[in-house]
Amino acid sequence: MTRHDELLAAITAAPEDDAARLAFAEHIQASEPDRSQFIEDQVELARERRQRRGWAAREAHPLMAQHEDEWAHVIGAFATRWTFDRGFITSICIDPHLFLEHGAWLFANAPIRLVELTPPREGQFPMAQLAESPLLARLDGLSLHDDRLGPHDLEQLAASPHLDRLLILASVHLEIDTASYATLARNPQLRKALGVRLSHQTFPGQSYEPTGAYDGNGRPIYAWTDLTREGKALEARHGYLPWLHAESICERFDAAWLVAQGILPVTPTGAPVG
Repeated sequence: MTRHDELLAAITAAPEDDAARLAFAEHIQASEPDRSQFIEDQVELARERRQRRGWAAREAHPLMAQHEDEWAHVIGAFATRWTFDRGFITSICIDPHLFLEHGAWLFANAPIRLVELTPPREGQFPMAQLAESPLLARLDGLSLHDDRLGPHDLEQLAASPHLDRLLILASVHLEIDTASYATLARNPQLRKALGVRLSHQTFPGQSYEPTGAYDGNGRPIYAWTDLTREGKALEARHGYLPWLHAESICERFDAAWLVAQGILPVTPTGAPVG
């Protein structure tokens, strides 16, 4: 194994460790100065972002326009979209069948911790296989994008024994009812998640809504609502659920780091903990 391979293995094994990333940047400084600089810059940006509990910068790094195809070509053979964080591809959008078939290889080649699964190009969404896959144990965040999914699929996912690490679960198309959130709350691992958002219409947690008032410039004033009746009932049964509360909202790239540092979740004094 070359030094390059050793450093990459260290990064994928410990994705929150900046030291391994900076060691990689130093190792390639002479041969790939732009890539080295990019890694160092993104690590520093992430440090600043985490200190202020901010969000990832939307502006592309100037070196990305020159080198993105080159730096992403390995993962790009399978993913339709990807996002770099702290110098390496951390988030991908991919067909679920490709993820199940090639996920182990992808994880060995990049510190991927956030996966968006698209509607499969062929056949049905393989929810049963996904729920049984140990690949899930590598993920901080999972997004599901298939409008054919429903409550039964969510039940299958919630029964997975591989959700210990999962902190964010999201969907833009999942057709579910309020009872589906109770399904998630019954899973001890998912009770610890920071973010679960599957349907705006039925979400039982806090939402950012207009108050009906306006500021001096005529702009509507927004505020966080209280939990819904269903949300309060869930906490009465299962204890404090971070994903129902606005204070747990965070940059998805930083979720695992914030938990490791003890910054999140924020449990209100006296709140029962599930």
